[in-house]
Amino acid sequence: VLLMFVWFAKRHPQRPFVHFNVFGRINWETVGEITRWSLPIAIESAAFTALAMVVTAMVSANYGETAVAVQRVGSQIESLSWLIGGGFASAVTAFVGQNYGARKWGRIRKGYRISLMVLLSWEVLVTALLVLGGRFLFSLFLREPEILDMGATYLRILAGSQLFMALEGACSGVFRGIGKTLPPSICSITSNLFRPLLCWWLMHRMGLNGLWMGITLSASLRGLSVFVWYTLYQRRMPLASESAEAMSVSV
Repeated sequence: VLLMFVWFAKRHPQRPFVHFNVFGRINWETVGEITRWSLPIAIESAAFTALAMVVTAMVSANYGETAVAVQRVGSQIESLSWLIGGGFASAVTAFVGQNYGARKWGRIRKGYRISLMVLLSWEVLVTALLVLGGRFLFSLFLREPEILDMGATYLRILAGSQLFMALEGACSGVFRGIGKTLPPSICSITSNLFRPLLCWWLMHRMGLNGLWMGITLSASLRGLSVFVWYTLYQRRMPLASESAEAMSVSV
């Protein structure tokens, strides 16, 4: 970040923040707008972390440290999916925000389609890797045969939610780019609230694999719900040929 700041300062025609007054009056209208945009995302992140801790506690209490180790290592391997998806969602947000300001609806729709296709293609590769190469990936971190078998099963089950993560990344990015941060946050928080319940219910019927299945189903629900919400919302967006009116479509 420091190097980027220095680079920007050298290339900028004026001094950075030349018009920024530390002791100036606070624009409460701007503060309120920023809060409305950021609060749903903050609550979403807090809820995800808190409920993930609940699920980890369930794993530890019922299946011990071996299962916890599988979950921790498995989540790092699965980051091949959600880290790429999160980064792509941020890029989509920036792209859509720029075109939303210019009221270029056609570019917003085209950007969404392209980003969705790219993300789906990537998630297909990740899904195949988790299903076919799960045991090998776990062997890079752990050696015990019992853990390798458990880890391979964990990754195969979680592979079922990867395509839905592509839906979530593309749709959430567009929503946030047009300033509608509430829909993806509602979908995320709701699905995460269901996660411990699904894990508990399936765990008592399928054992440890049922707990992994609960994680997969809740992640799939999150991606599917935000995709359906955005699909319905997009139908009310202006077409590329329509006049560039301020978009007042309600969430």
